[in-house]
Amino acid sequence: MQLKQSLMWLKGRRIIVCDPDLGRLDRLRQFFKGFGLEVVALSTAKQVTAEIEKHHYSTRRVYLAVLIDQSLAQAVVEVWGQVTHDNPTILSTPVVLMRQASDLSELQGLIEKGYFKYQLDQPPSSKALLRLLIRLNRWKKWQKELSSRPRPSVFLKR
Repeated sequence: MQLKQSLMWLKGRRIIVCDPDLGRLDRLRQFFKGFGLEVVALSTAKQVTAEIEKHHYSTRRVYLAVLIDQSLAQAVVEVWGQVTHDNPTILSTPVVLMRQASDLSELQGLIEKGYFKYQLDQPPSSKALLRLLIRLNRWKKWQKELSSRPRPSVFLKR
């Protein structure tokens, strides 16, 4: 009960889950909704690319975290690299790589670039997801930014 209380600030925050397996995607959506998180679920590289492009020049953190399957991460690595090069502030959102342990050597290049804050075995267990939420709870300093309305970057006066 105390754990649930300590995670209450997560209620209403947004998290994005990118997984091509619709069954896993639905399970992850239900898990996070159980904690009151608003879940954006993407299942194709085209959807993930569109979401990345949408936030290309954003200076405001929108998501509490991004969980992405290794296959989608590999599919969008060029776009992700360009966006983070143009706008390094986008890296303030923790990105979680969901990967197979057997594919770790293949993914080492991506991991070394520093794109991922955390890694989870695919499919992630409920216990691993709960540990992730506890780790994200340490990011409470972003609580105000995630809940405040965005301010315009430019004010026009006559």
